[in-house]
Amino acid sequence: MKGQTVYIECFAYGYPPPSYKWSRMDGQKLTTNHQILNFGRVLKIENVRQEDAVRYKCTAKNSLGIANAEIQLIIQTPPTIIKPLIDQIVSTNSTATFDCIVSDINNLHTTIEWFRNGTPLVPLLMAPDDRNRFKIHGQSMSISKTSENDSGIYQCIASNDVGSVSSATRLTIKDIAPRFHGNVFPKRLYLVEGSKLDLPCLYQAIPKGTSMWTLSSGDPISDRGRIRQKEEPNGIVQLEIDPVKKLDEGEYVCVASNVIGEARGVVYVVVLARPSMTIHPSTADQDDQNIRITCEAELFCDMPSDCPEPLFDWQFNDRPIRSLSNGQGIRIQAIESESRYKRHPSVIQTSQIQISTNFSQNNVGRFSCNSIYGGGAAELEPRQLSMAPTKPQVLNVGITQAKLSWSQQAQKKRGFSRSIKLEGYQIEFRTSENRHWRNFEDGIFRTEDMIIGSYIVKNLEPNQKYQFRVRARSAEGLLSAASPSSDWIETPKSAPITLVDNLKWKILDDNHLIVEWDPIETSHQSGPNLRYNVSWSEPSDDSFNNYEIVYRPNLVISFSNKTSESSKNCYTISLAVQPINDIGTGMASTDTVVHVSREGPKRHAVNLVSSPINSTHMNISWNWEEQEECENAIGAQRPSETTRQR
Repeated sequence: MKGQTVYIECFAYGYPPPSYKWSRMDGQKLTTNHQILNFGRVLKIENVRQEDAVRYKCTAKNSLGIANAEIQLIIQTPPTIIKPLIDQIVSTNSTATFDCIVSDINNLHTTIEWFRNGTPLVPLLMAPDDRNRFKIHGQSMSISKTSENDSGIYQCIASNDVGSVSSATRLTIKDIAPRFHGNVFPKRLYLVEGSKLDLPCLYQAIPKGTSMWTLSSGDPISDRGRIRQKEEPNGIVQLEIDPVKKLDEGEYVCVASNVIGEARGVVYVVVLARPSMTIHPSTADQDDQNIRITCEAELFCDMPSDCPEPLFDWQFNDRPIRSLSNGQGIRIQAIESESRYKRHPSVIQTSQIQISTNFSQNNVGRFSCNSIYGGGAAELEPRQLSMAPTKPQVLNVGITQAKLSWSQQAQKKRGFSRSIKLEGYQIEFRTSENRHWRNFEDGIFRTEDMIIGSYIVKNLEPNQKYQFRVRARSAEGLLSAASPSSDWIETPKSAPITLVDNLKWKILDDNHLIVEWDPIETSHQSGPNLRYNVSWSEPSDDSFNNYEIVYRPNLVISFSNKTSESSKNCYTISLAVQPINDIGTGMASTDTVVHVSREGPKRHAVNLVSSPINSTHMNISWNWEEQEECENAIGAQRPSETTRQR
């Protein structure tokens, strides 16, 4: 069962003693919950999961030969409720529906039972009126023409041979006139001139009602213009003001009604002057030990406690700070202060980030602060040498490499002194698909003290546009400013350069099998119109006489009619997958041999000999007769009977 620990034992007799190796037949590697014990003989799987339910292969090997055995691991699990039941409030004389969606991975027979207040719901045992109202169809149950007497706790229980699982919900039948709740529908809103208002009319009503927005005078608001109301697909009516102006300040009313009654929700809109936004400092140097960047918004409100929050959001190089993998090097702090001048009360809301030394020394770029009032930016500048390389040029552009050259003044004229020595150059690049500058993984390119430097940049992608720039670096780790950017260059298109890997197959029936493989060039293609050429041989024929072009990384292969009519029951088929595009053909995958067997092995054992080895082990040997040339045998079953000596 799922979650238990499984032990699979493999024993092979031989001399010299064999070594053991375990593998999965689906081509995947053994995961961390797999352990090899007892000198390789035992495969232990802790906390077994559904993805562990595959065929395993044990290979025993010594200097005289190899033996294999396979076993299929089947994991049984109780059913799983995909979406639990949720509480419902339904009006009278309507329909309540419950869906107990169950997943049974092992396709075991699953039964679903329904209960109300702990009592089974069996239509045959109900009164005639209830029998017509309660409809049970497997995983779904509905109650029509609801009344208050139908309120209660409803439960579904799904069970199979392994276990059971349940979900419960409370059903409440009642009618409610529309009402507005203060936590959902605000009484006062503060807006900034130039912003946009989207205010839905949210209320509670059973059964569902209708709503509309009006001015304080009672005049309905039009569905057009700068101030308008709009009905969403879910039936909620929304008040929209775009853009907000000072003259829009005042009361707005939402009127909601249903068959039970009517209610009015009133909101007062206060329009504030657009605040001033500042960010300082505008630049920060990597030499600073404690870098702090502050973003401020000053708002003028009659009551400082009523000023709306600016909702600051920080980004680094257009990426949210909280999403950065090294975001732990940045701390964010929020501060709020009030002015001391009573005639012009204001609130200064501040968001400050503190940048660690480690982050600043390893990153260069732009910090931006955004809010509902606007934003600003500050540059994190690198600690630099005084002189940068010049005149970068790209020469001899190939499919996966290019030669980059640049100029540099003599060492005594380019910002280096006797105490600061040139170590090399750092080459940076960007592509048309990703405009952020990045360093090459090879790191610093060493060079001698030459006026002209050059380097062959490798591992480029075909069919890609590149731009390069260069920085000089001292032995102490100081970087110069970046050189001017080179002209954009484009590597030539090419045939696919990636080999198709992880080819897997599965037999569907006697005449069909499915082939799957890992897709290549998912983010960038070497050339236009990438596709795959799948070729295969006829059963028991090594020549690849069949092929099909596909665009998806899978294909269902059908065998010929001759195969179905043949008297043979076991075949071997060779498979290969080759990527191609409009430029050319890539390398083909390694041939994969598939064994297709219609029947079990017909061989039988003769000359069976057994001899004891010790108190717990016995050596059993035999010879096979009537072996077929093509047989998908994976091992032998050894039934035994234990008898006691009297």
